[in-house]
Parts: sequence; structure tokens; C-alpha cells
Amino acid sequence: MIWLTIIIAVLLIIALVVISRHLKDNTSEIETREAQIAKLRQRVSQVEELIRNWRRVSNNRVLVHELYQVALEILDRISVMDPGHSFAASEQQRLLPLIENLSTQGEQASPHTAMGSTAEAGRMQNELKEIKRILRSRVNNGLISVSLYEQFCEEIEWLGTRITLDTCLDLASQALDTNAAKQAEKLLNQALATIKAADIADPRIGAYFETTAALLQQLPGRAVAGD
Repeated sequence: MIWLTIIIAVLLIIALVVISRHLKDNTSEIETREAQIAKLRQRVSQVEELIRNWRRVSNNRVLVHELYQVALEILDRISVMDPGHSFAASEQQRLLPLIENLSTQGEQASPHTAMGSTAEAGRMQNELKEIKRILRSRVNNGLISVSLYEQFCEEIEWLGTRITLDTCLDLASQALDTNAAKQAEKLLNQALATIKAADIADPRIGAYFETTAALLQQLPGRAVAGD
């Protein structure tokens, strides 16, 4: 009888250990899934921020559509991971009309690519790099064509150049107006460095050089040669 009691006690202990481990594994799995969902939700917000910033500097709706598709795909992943959660469904319902409206929106005014500071311009450059990284992933996964990706990249590269030049020239002009010659010179030299790194044969770059040269001539005791 004593041995039977001991055996039962041992079996109960083993059962409790097994149940405890099972509950711990389930809890860990739930916590891991919730952490993954939280990261995906954050990623959706990040993609929407990329869309907002892109639309500050470009009217390219095709690229915007691709970024919205990225957000929808992330929401699909959330739905699979947690079918009972309402977040993914409500976000999809919110985004779908925005995507549909892209094709019906009229032409917008040309975006202003001069940022309020060089730091802000730097942040925008990082945003462009992230957009390019996302697009590279999509072309690698066969979600967009190579030719479309190359078109996107060409515009992104030009926008990066424009943002730097427009920001530097705008801030340099403001600095000259307030007699901050040293700050203006620093900004104009940054613009020149960007121009030299670009294709000088591009007429768009030539126009920027002319503007930069004109501003440099306004610096005290400074003149610019024709090349």
C-alpha cells in the first residue's frame, strides 16, 4: 500500500512537471508571437511614414502604391499570426481607400525639396535609402520588375541630389540675407561637392552650378571662375 502511494505521488509530480513545462512553453510562444506582432505593427507605421515623406518630395504615385502594398502584406502576416485580432482588418480597411484614390487624384504642385536644415535633409536621405532597400527586396522576390526598380532607383538618386542641393542653396541664400557669410560659404561648398559628384553634363546639374556660382559671388571678396 505504501509503495502504491509512493508510485502515485511520483506520477503526480511527473504530471505536474510536464504540465508546468507545457504551460511555460505556451506562455513563451504567446509572448514571442505578441512581440513579433508588435514589431510588424511598428513596421506598418514606419512604412506609412516613408509614404508621407516620399510624397513631400515626389508625385510618383506608382512608387507610393508599391509602399502601400508593402504595408498591406505586413498586415496580412499579422492576420495569419493572430486571426482574432481586429488591428490588421481595421488597418486594411483604412488603407484600401487611400490606395484606390491614388489613381483619381489630380496633378499636385511640384513638391518642395528644400528642407529646413541640413539635419532634416540628412534624415530624408536616410528615408530614401530605406525606400530603395524595400524596393530591392521586392524585385529580388519577383514582386516588381527589374526595369521598374531601375526607374525607381533613378528617381530616388536624383531626388537625393535635389534635396541636398535645394537645401544647401536655400539655406545659403538665407544666410547671405542675414550676413552669415561663413555659414553661407560652408553650405555653398557642400553644394559644389554634390555637383562635382554628379553628372556635370546633365543640364539640371548645370542649372544648379550656375545658381551656386551666383551665390558664391555674393560672398565678401569672392569671385567664381566660369568652370
